[in-house]
Amino acid sequence: DLFVPFDGVHCRGFGDEILFVESAHVYVNLHMRNGQTYVVRAALSALEQALPQDRFIRIHRGYVANVSYVDRFDGKNILLGEHLLPVSKSCKNEVQARLPTLSKFT
Repeated sequence: DLFVPFDGVHCRGFGDEILFVESAHVYVNLHMRNGQTYVVRAALSALEQALPQDRFIRIHRGYVANVSYVDRFDGKNILLGEHLLPVSKSCKNEVQARLPTLSKFT
């Protein structure tokens, strides 16, 4: 489980519910599956290290996504629910490698 500082307390259990994390200067926005967004004062790189490495991946210098909820990847963007997020050229190969495809099973 992940403890996230929010409103002066540390809340438990956000890990599975996070859709993606967005950098906002010295803050990060945690976009949740239920549509809520939590603003936390933290560096994206620090939060990335705290999140489970098997489920979260850096897709851009400003975004970390939960690969469990990726609906579509077209080589330049990923779709998570209704959110279309950019994938940087430097992250593209890692994103492709982390998403299971039918070609891996044939």
